[in-house]
Amino acid sequence: MEKIIKLTLLATSLSMMMLYPIGNLIIILPSTPLLYPLNYLQTLGIDANFVLGFLIAIIFLKILSIPQRYPFGMGFIFLILGLFSYIAFQVYKFEISLYAFNHRNENPYNIKYLIEFIIFLFNFIGLILVYRSNLPKSIELECQQQITNE
Repeated sequence: MEKIIKLTLLATSLSMMMLYPIGNLIIILPSTPLLYPLNYLQTLGIDANFVLGFLIAIIFLKILSIPQRYPFGMGFIFLILGLFSYIAFQVYKFEISLYAFNHRNENPYNIKYLIEFIIFLFNFIGLILVYRSNLPKSIELECQQQITNE
């Protein structure tokens, strides 16, 4: 169960990082039967770009068989913060769109870009810390110390 949680956290953070390029890709691609279910997910409030990025990230992580030896640490804490901030932003974005129907954009959209930057920053720092925790430890050999002393 722990491996599934780690894999989904990595995949969600990667899909959030790829959200805007994949959104542009969905606009460029012609509508195919592959993209139809993703468009239906938007009626449930799930972003189609996010789902496509999540599926691509899961497939790549499984194909590359990323070793599941990542220890829980600060990296996964940042990934969880990025996921929660993304969920909160989706709710906030829905509230902004409802508010904009009744009022003329009194809410500045600079806040939207600031929130997107914070989400991107959480996921970027989390992925860097997860990658750093997976690097092998540096080993100091006693033989090298003896050679340098002589």
